[in-house]
Amino acid sequence: MLYQELPRIDSTPLDGWGRWLVPALIFGAALSAALVLLLFGQPLLGGAAILAGAVGAAFAYVRAPGQSLPAEPLVAGPDYSVVGSALGLTKEPAALTSGEGSLLIANTAYRERFGGGRPPLELGKDDDSVQALGVAFSMARRDGAGCVAGVATVAGSSAVEVERVGSNGEFLLWRFPDPPHVD
Repeated sequence: MLYQELPRIDSTPLDGWGRWLVPALIFGAALSAALVLLLFGQPLLGGAAILAGAVGAAFAYVRAPGQSLPAEPLVAGPDYSVVGSALGLTKEPAALTSGEGSLLIANTAYRERFGGGRPPLELGKDDDSVQALGVAFSMARRDGAGCVAGVATVAGSSAVEVERVGSNGEFLLWRFPDPPHVD
């Protein structure tokens, strides 16, 4: 089951009883105070407590907001926190981009190696590297995956693997694997 398809609790409007809740509590507290005062033999103060409770309840009812339009949900776009946690588990630089190549989320290794939030398509140091990144990008969009080796970036030469991911294949996962260790 996809959890993002479940209805949000905070976007469900109240049934209209919320406007009456505070005035009812105020009047109930005043009524309780009046009963206690009547038990102590102070009927005049008890009547004043009931009158003050009625005035306070009426004031609270008038000040309460009426039926308002449904509020916008708090989250305007998708939540990538789970993806970010998963990318954080790998030690090699990795990033998730939209289908057009704009950076959505990157792990710490990516930000440390390439200096901040630059999209993978902008990491090429020279024209050949920019072209190689474009080839990997187009291969991934067309075939589902693409890779190139020896791409010159500001952090040195690196291999690049791009894979189309997402339920509809609308995202691209970019990985920059570390070179194999020499024996």
